[in-house]
Amino acid sequence: MKKHLRQREPFCALLFCFVGFLTFYGRNCQAGEAAQPSTFCNPLNLPYRFSLESPSRREAADPTIVRWNNEYWLFASKSGGYWHSSDFAHWTFVVPSGLPIENYAPDVEVINGRMYFTAVGTGMFTTSDPAQGQWMPVGSLQGNQDPALFVDTDGKVYFYYGNSATDPIKGVELDASSFAQIGSPQSLITGDPLKHGWELKDPNATNAEIASGVGAPFIEGSWMTKRNGTYYLQYAAPGTELKWYADGVYTSGSPLGPFTYAPYSPFSLKATGFIGGTGHGSTFQDSQGRYWHADTALIGVRHPFERRLVVFPSGFVPTGSGLDQLVAQTYLGDYPII
Repeated sequence: MKKHLRQREPFCALLFCFVGFLTFYGRNCQAGEAAQPSTFCNPLNLPYRFSLESPSRREAADPTIVRWNNEYWLFASKSGGYWHSSDFAHWTFVVPSGLPIENYAPDVEVINGRMYFTAVGTGMFTTSDPAQGQWMPVGSLQGNQDPALFVDTDGKVYFYYGNSATDPIKGVELDASSFAQIGSPQSLITGDPLKHGWELKDPNATNAEIASGVGAPFIEGSWMTKRNGTYYLQYAAPGTELKWYADGVYTSGSPLGPFTYAPYSPFSLKATGFIGGTGHGSTFQDSQGRYWHADTALIGVRHPFERRLVVFPSGFVPTGSGLDQLVAQTYLGDYPII
């Protein structure tokens, strides 16, 4: 009997942790929800398109998820279109017209009741009916590598961009109507692998080699979230082709800084399991105000950039210092999630 009990211990421990995780997040569910809520499993069950280039692979990545007209709208790199859903379980695919949908790192923001789109190397496009997929150009943007639009609570619009092993992520205010730059772009954050070990691309590099640029991380995939007057500038490092690709965060009391590194970074990391490499994503709220974090996950079998999309329960944890900590619950993240 003791032998059988010992054999069951790992399974029981795993089951206990999993139930505890569901209980932890389920506590935030409103009392009136169904007794048996629906679930989903990472990576998201979508009909990922195979690439148009050789070798054949699927590389959906860099997800942006926004809520608009009581639906969730999901945009991702190299997908041939975008999806929308009212329940996050059943998705409708849209093939758009007039949109550079094949460009990497699509970013979407809702501004004054319209949806605006940009991506790497493109200008700005808008629509009032994304379900019909008809878009029109509205302006140009400069330097938009891994672009991220952000609308502040006062209605001001900001633009963040950067994707480089040497150059910083920058930010600039945009005119809310013309989207012309207001002032000059500001350098906001850069990689620092000597202090932030998770940013290091080559784990075997010596300190001297790191100081000379060996293993320099790509600092990319910016995203901005504001909560209680604090701006959380999220970024990805060290490279999307790595299992330890992750999202870190800097904070500031101003949308253009100065920013301070959050020492708990990376807040989104999943280096093991069926999926790994949780970086370059977006943080959004569901219809009940709960936070979630969408990310890029690595498969990397057919091609170094073979990727999928994942979404994790997220949120802000009080620290007692007045500055909440941004978290993403990636543990057991490829098991069913409520």
